[in-house]
Amino acid sequence: MAIKESKPLTISDKVLSLENVRDLANIIWDQYLKHNNSTDSDTNTSKDTSIIFSVQAAEGNSYVSDDISIFNDDSAINFKKINSIEINFEHHDLAGIKLSLHHGNKDDDDDFSSGILVTGDDDMWVNGIIGKFQDVLSTIPEQYPIRRYKRIISWGFVLFTMYLIGPGLDLLNEGSDNYVPLWTWGGWGKFISAIFVALLFGGMIAAFFIGRIFESVETICPLIELQIGPNHMMTERKKRKQVGIFITALLIPVVLAIASVLFS
Repeated sequence: MAIKESKPLTISDKVLSLENVRDLANIIWDQYLKHNNSTDSDTNTSKDTSIIFSVQAAEGNSYVSDDISIFNDDSAINFKKINSIEINFEHHDLAGIKLSLHHGNKDDDDDFSSGILVTGDDDMWVNGIIGKFQDVLSTIPEQYPIRRYKRIISWGFVLFTMYLIGPGLDLLNEGSDNYVPLWTWGGWGKFISAIFVALLFGGMIAAFFIGRIFESVETICPLIELQIGPNHMMTERKKRKQVGIFITALLIPVVLAIASVLFS
């Protein structure tokens, strides 16, 4: 029995159009045609090579085909909001490719995942197919990097809160009655106490508000976003535009006004 290698490739933080999905599917379709037309052995018949395209719509409808035309622009799936796409190619139990795309965020309870699994008895073929997928994935737009900067934003909020309830008060203001020179023992003690209080309360406030904010933001910036179907069904994109308008029109002016008062 030949030794088979399986190599996974995770897909995350991507916004995929129908064209992007079609580019990924074409890699699998090309391998299906190549192996299906191969005459390397007597055991390689049409029943030994198979491919299945499965698409699940948000409204509950499902679509299954053995032809890549399911991803044509005039296909029925392009008029539905799509939740998931599965492609499964197998060749004579020796080679296989599985592609899974699930719209939304990872749910550990439901074993949710999006990615590619390439299996074969030829490691050069396996690595070559993975490389082709990587080339296509590099051209697919990235999701807004909100998770990448989550820690930076969180600590920025903590430091801002510290400024408001600790050292940002009259503690270090030389004109204040509460001023104690920092180079004295009393000054350092007062400074450390203020930092401790600011970290304690600032951390609690930041954890609460930042947690709530990111919960809301992550729902409109899913790890995998399938932008397939009519524009009015792409709810995440519509909500991001609304948030962008809110930030531009209201939040940024308010933050700048507060900053000008605090640092003036």
